[in-house]
Amino acid sequence: MIIKSIKIPLTIILLFASFQICFGQEQTKVELFNEFGKITWEDLAARIDNLLYNLSQRPSSIAYVVIHNGKVLNDRERFRYEQWVKGQIKSREFDEKRIFVIRAEDKDELQIQLWIVPEGTEKPSFTEVKWNAVLSSNTKPFIFTTTEWNNGLATPAEYLSLNLFSEYLEANPKTRGHFVIKARSKEEFRKEQSEVINLLTKKYKITTERLRFFYVKENKSGWDYPQVEVWLVPQRLK
Repeated sequence: MIIKSIKIPLTIILLFASFQICFGQEQTKVELFNEFGKITWEDLAARIDNLLYNLSQRPSSIAYVVIHNGKVLNDRERFRYEQWVKGQIKSREFDEKRIFVIRAEDKDELQIQLWIVPEGTEKPSFTEVKWNAVLSSNTKPFIFTTTEWNNGLATPAEYLSLNLFSEYLEANPKTRGHFVIKARSKEEFRKEQSEVINLLTKKYKITTERLRFFYVKENKSGWDYPQVEVWLVPQRLK
């Protein structure tokens, strides 16, 4: 039996080859996965979960979360969405090395972009900037956070948001951190004190001289203990 060769026009071969090349290129392009402005924490958490799921299906890809703040009432407000994003990633126990959270330049309105970047692809275009954490000279001592604030639906990026708290201490060298620890016993107080000191000194390189702790004995029914107030205390003006 003789099988005759089938002649395929060159134009069809080239068309098929170009289709394969284009298809391959589409799979390796950086992808703007999601883009949004001001939303609730619940909405943001759902979008981050969706991003993490898609990353789990693409083990060689990484992601960028690019945050452009809009007009903010004060500099402390600009860190809100960043902490929400980092907290959600932490709560899902996802590999943080695969996601880069970028502090980008401000825009007229809040804009957050979620990018997926396949292996070998250039990262998206953005201008990374340093967000201001320097307090004004007339700032009075204030509660930075509390245990209660960190026990809501949103998981903090770090215990008691100490990652961001340490940034403020670094940006304001003469500012101190005061911790009011409400506990049922001094033993419980010392255990909490030790945990905070270890985290701030070993992980964030804050010296113990800048930290002060105050014990308040308290035992209210229905409360989980200890309860902590984290204060940022600027230097007193003479």
